[in-house]
Amino acid sequence: PVDIKDELKEIAEGLEISCELIPTERVVIYAHRKGESAEDELTEMADNGPGNNTPKKALERLIRRFQKKPFKPVLED
Repeated sequence: PVDIKDELKEIAEGLEISCELIPTERVVIYAHRKGESAEDELTEMADNGPGNNTPKKALERLIRRFQKKPFKPVLED
């Protein structure tokens, strides 16, 4: 678990979040809203280590993007 700011925790609870380390020693973080297609996924890239672009900072940026992204309701038949 990553310790994120309280204001982002509620948004994060509604997301499916995953990540992977790529060969360039960078981390790619993926997220989409639970119940939505992974085709609607947003991504952020981070450096794998300390600095200005840590995975935690990239994760917080990614979650904030969902504050701005309109929610698409899932319609059931």
